[in-house]
Amino acid sequence: MNLPVPLRLLALLLACCMLLPGTLPAQQEEPKQPSPAQAKEKDKEEKEDAQKAAALKKAALARKVFQNLQKAFQGDAKAAQAMNDALDELFKQPNLSLRELRVGMLVAQISEIRGDHVRALEVYKKLEATFANHPDKRLATLAKNMHEAAKKRLGILGKPLVLEGTLVDGTKLDWNQYKNKVVLVDFWATWCGPCRRELPNVLKLYKQYHNKGFEVVGVSLDTDKEALEKFIEENEIPWPNLFNHAEDNRGWNHPLAEQLGVTGIPHTILIGKDGKVLALAVRGQRLAKKLEELLGSPEQTEDSPSQDENKDE
Repeated sequence: MNLPVPLRLLALLLACCMLLPGTLPAQQEEPKQPSPAQAKEKDKEEKEDAQKAAALKKAALARKVFQNLQKAFQGDAKAAQAMNDALDELFKQPNLSLRELRVGMLVAQISEIRGDHVRALEVYKKLEATFANHPDKRLATLAKNMHEAAKKRLGILGKPLVLEGTLVDGTKLDWNQYKNKVVLVDFWATWCGPCRRELPNVLKLYKQYHNKGFEVVGVSLDTDKEALEKFIEENEIPWPNLFNHAEDNRGWNHPLAEQLGVTGIPHTILIGKDGKVLALAVRGQRLAKKLEELLGSPEQTEDSPSQDENKDE
């Protein structure tokens, strides 16, 4: 069919346009399959990202526990609930480690020192249950042992306590001579820095209250008898100290440490005149206040502090 020139030109132009790139329907390209090496690398990156996210979440929960810790022990109910909730959530996270176990242990230990024994036992129990089936059996054993020791340690409150053992000089302790006395049982060791720092305070209180019926019985967890004897002599420690002469039962293996659940020192047990345990972990100003409650005002000695020094820090 013959077309007029203008129409032929128009038809030719349309035909050329249809052949230009991009004017034809695009064909769908099949996605390229990653190589085994690429797939492995991608899986590795995804796992690392997931691990980082989990670690950040656990760190955030731990911070929340510590942020509310002080307020909780000051009686802030909201802070206590927030701390407990954060701790519960922390223990629900996957792949728990020694780091998370230590967070729980710290909360329990501070609760114990503050006198909140109910909370302390709850946390110790929660730790044992949380780590019971942990793949690292060492963590499971540690959590269980901490709970068992806490039950022994806190279970003596309000109950009579009788001590038996051998003193440094080899003689037997005569517990009967401490009847009707206020007695501080002090677990310590010469290598323990906090124990050495607390010693001047106990010596001062001993001088101030000894004539009023205050006694101290030390339980040394030392392993070196000669070093212990030298330290006692140099520091003029006047009270008796229990020391196990069987080498296998020295240090943390001391029978009394096992019997009373002692896992850290200094650890003190305050016994009243009735022979029953009144308080645990009392030292510093807490011990001074407790003795004043039980025995009245301290006797003045040459090294007695001034009234300003007796004020709470």
